[in-house]
Amino acid sequence: MNLVAQDLSGTKIAVALWDSFALKLNTYISQHHNETAPVIILLRLAKLKISGGQPQVSNCLFGSRLHINDDMPHILEFKSNRTSQLNSDTVVANPEDYYLRFQIKNIDEIPDLNEEVGLTIIATIIGFDMDEGWYSFYCRDCSKKVTKNDDDVDAGPFHCDGCGLVSDVYGKIRIVVRVQDESGSSSFILFERHVKDLIHRGNQWLMEKIAKDQGRQQIPDEFKILLNKKFVFKFRYPCSICRKTIVLTLCRS
Repeated sequence: MNLVAQDLSGTKIAVALWDSFALKLNTYISQHHNETAPVIILLRLAKLKISGGQPQVSNCLFGSRLHINDDMPHILEFKSNRTSQLNSDTVVANPEDYYLRFQIKNIDEIPDLNEEVGLTIIATIIGFDMDEGWYSFYCRDCSKKVTKNDDDVDAGPFHCDGCGLVSDVYGKIRIVVRVQDESGSSSFILFERHVKDLIHRGNQWLMEKIAKDQGRQQIPDEFKILLNKKFVFKFRYPCSICRKTIVLTLCRS
């Protein structure tokens, strides 16, 4: 979840919440969307980094804590002293602002360019393209994609261009979805981080599904909740590596 934080002096900074932190805030907003009172958020042990040439605050993989309107001294004191100076615009940014940073286009307006561009599309997921499956395996040592080794059954079960024949690999989710708006349809690539957020499942669940699938590439029924739902896609086109449409961020429309 991408937000913009603003203090009382008007200074703004980008905020990125990942995984359970984004889900926690999204759940809170969904349950309190009719309320007009300011939402006081305390992110402890946050990480400051440079993203896209600009400073950005985000939660760490381990250690960070997110408190939302909790009854704790810091939040209660802030409310009592500053609430009169706050309004909803200074606490929670309009989510549409983030997507308006990229041009909003229809699918038939996606340009045929060699230079990468960032665009926003509002479209409905209508199906899955299973030609490339829904997951791939990668080498544990060098993180390169591996292929199944069917030539020599006595050697490693997978071939890595960097390490040769290997057996220590891990699965990673990559789904090609068909999307459609009023102007046409196209194929977008969703990566593991998008899928986990949308189906509310963790790494262990996904790895168990891959293990049970045993290479058949039969997409789990849980993924089908994405079908016939409209999303806002912020994406990069074309990808410099695969020349396809890579989704950077998406949210329910």
